[in-house]
Amino acid sequence: MKIAIIGAGTIGRAIAERLAKARVGEIYATKRRTEAIKDLEKLGIKISSDNRAAAAWADVVIICVKPRDVPRVLEEVSDEVRNKLVISVAAAVPMDLLEA
Repeated sequence: MKIAIIGAGTIGRAIAERLAKARVGEIYATKRRTEAIKDLEKLGIKISSDNRAAAAWADVVIICVKPRDVPRVLEEVSDEVRNKLVISVAAAVPMDLLEA
C-alpha cells in the first residue's frame, strides 16, 4: 500500500514515522520546507514539497495540515484523490468541505 502524508509537521511526521516503523507500506511525506523532514529518508520515507505528486502516487492520502490550509491543499490535490481513501486529521474541518 502506498500512503501519502500531506503536511509532515508535528502530527504528520509522527504518523509517517509510526507507519514506516510498523512497515505498513510505502510512505511519501510532504512539507513545504523539505529540509525540516530530510531525516525521514533514513526510515525509507520518500519526501517532497509536491503535494500533487504525492497524492497521485498514493493509494491512501492523509491530510495533516492546519485547518486553515485544508481548502488550499484539497483544491491542489482534488484531481489526484478521486476514488482514493482520503483521511483528514485536521480539527474542525466540516465533512462537506472534504467531500467537495
